[in-house]
Amino acid sequence: MLKPAARPAGRPRRLTLERVLDEAWAMGIDNIEMAPLARRLGVAVGTLYSYVNSREHLIFQVASRRAQAMVVKDVGQGWQDIIREHAALTFERMRGWPQLIANLVSGNAGTHFGAETRRVIVDLLHTRGLTKRVANDLYFETNQTVLGAVVATQFMETTLVPLAEGRSSAEAFGIPANFGSYEPALERMIACYEGLLAG
Repeated sequence: MLKPAARPAGRPRRLTLERVLDEAWAMGIDNIEMAPLARRLGVAVGTLYSYVNSREHLIFQVASRRAQAMVVKDVGQGWQDIIREHAALTFERMRGWPQLIANLVSGNAGTHFGAETRRVIVDLLHTRGLTKRVANDLYFETNQTVLGAVVATQFMETTLVPLAEGRSSAEAFGIPANFGSYEPALERMIACYEGLLAG
């Protein structure tokens, strides 16, 4: 009589990375801890490390997976509005999940980060007449502008505003009114690309 194949050690049969990420998301991204998550899933803590490298990696995976759902939809808008919508979604995503910034800066994000979002945006821009090279450049320049604004906003909230406490306003301390806003730089960039494409 044939014996059933031995079950591989490590991952439980019905546990998937998707289930791990879904359960972690249900905990709330700021409340994710490995031991409570393992209890919710009915597995040993060590089992989770078959799916992620660390708690920080898990948080990043959860946040980046959810971020993939926040991509621009094609409703016939021009390339300028595609970029504006992408910038707004990216700003919202990064402000809502500061762990993404920390992972990007520390190098823990991995080369896969944002790959699907990049593909969607570049393809959308390409359908509006931009070459893939120009679309790719515009995508990265937009991200660079937005990420700078996110970091500036966090710096203002955690450092500059407390320093300005007791003064009439942050502006009185020398903080520009639009500090932390990506929109002015983004509009200048869009205008520059409009000129380049018109030429």
